[in-house]
Amino acid sequence: MASLRRVLAACVLFVILLLTIAAPEAHARASTSIRDLQYPRRVVLSASAFAEGIPVTFTISWAGASSGYSIGLAIWDNDANTYADGRPEMSSCEANTGKYSASAFCAIANIRGSGQETAKFLIQLRSPGNHKLGAIAVLFDSYVNLLYGSWSTQDFSIEATDKLQLTVSVPTGVTVTVDGNAETSYAGSVSTSLLPGAHTISVPDLVPIDNMTRLRFDHWADGATGTSRFATLNDDARFEVIYVKQFRLAVSSPYGNSTGSGWYDKGATATFSVVTPQPMSGLYGLLGGKYVFDHWSGDSAVTAPTASLVMDKPGTVKAEWRTDYTMPYIVIGAIAAAVAIVAVLLAMRKRRRPETAAATAPAQPIPQASIAAPPTVTADKFCMNCGATLPAHATFCNKCGSKQ
Repeated sequence: MASLRRVLAACVLFVILLLTIAAPEAHARASTSIRDLQYPRRVVLSASAFAEGIPVTFTISWAGASSGYSIGLAIWDNDANTYADGRPEMSSCEANTGKYSASAFCAIANIRGSGQETAKFLIQLRSPGNHKLGAIAVLFDSYVNLLYGSWSTQDFSIEATDKLQLTVSVPTGVTVTVDGNAETSYAGSVSTSLLPGAHTISVPDLVPIDNMTRLRFDHWADGATGTSRFATLNDDARFEVIYVKQFRLAVSSPYGNSTGSGWYDKGATATFSVVTPQPMSGLYGLLGGKYVFDHWSGDSAVTAPTASLVMDKPGTVKAEWRTDYTMPYIVIGAIAAAVAIVAVLLAMRKRRRPETAAATAPAQPIPQASIAAPPTVTADKFCMNCGATLPAHATFCNKCGSKQ
């Protein structure tokens, strides 16, 4: 009888020893592994982000699970040494209750053998800073005892911020105004920290570089065409503004009105011109004198009054003129010729007047001393009363006796 008891006791001790040895070996075969962990490196603490949650996903694999085993998955907050705030997004998870109701924890029951699951959690971070987190997986036996040998974890961190970084890429020297605050670019961009939400961004239409060079706003890289725009920011954002360099063409002329002065895009063709001829001022102008275009000077040497120039730099052109006195000389020559003809005619008329006068003037009396006296001729005398012939010296008529 005593020997039988010793045999039974030995058998019980052997069974206990086998159970003691076999259980750890069975637990030792149970394992988990984590791979393909994905999460955002940086998040913005906005109302929408808090409501939607921050996605964290990974693939969990297990092996050596016996009947009645379960697996626990979670996102662990290493800073607070507890489960992270959030919720699981897998249909296979049992509902979290009690203290785990708002935790990023998931229990999947009744797993067996080996398998895998894609775990997804939406976690919530409540304060800015660098949050140290970990993805964990562990198996539980049928008595809900944690099997420490099956534990696996993969640490990660997420930078949470309550400010956004807005960067506007513009050429150096361009001022960017965000919500009324202006800042000038000195390195090709302007950056500023903003709260999430709607913001106003504007840039100038024209940016002078010097008197002959400037920048002209063309468009935003995303296609917007206004110098001002609204942007609703939920994350860091970058905008690029496209500007076109412009050069000024200065066209001048001492006479007439020149055309073509102004600003041109780099590489554009500028056309400039002047109207020719232009009348002179003063007496010469009244007589038909004029200025005639000769050529351009400066950045063009074209001899035509209309010319063009490729604007790959600032340009200056000046119209050069020559004087044309042809018409004044003709008019003056004609006037001189007319005056000469009149003078000749007057002179000829003066010369004809003395000859005519000499031909019609009475003969001058010849001095008596130079002419011999003619012989005296005795003429008969007649009576004034009766007509009788009387001697030349008679003083009365011998016939009728009347006094003579």
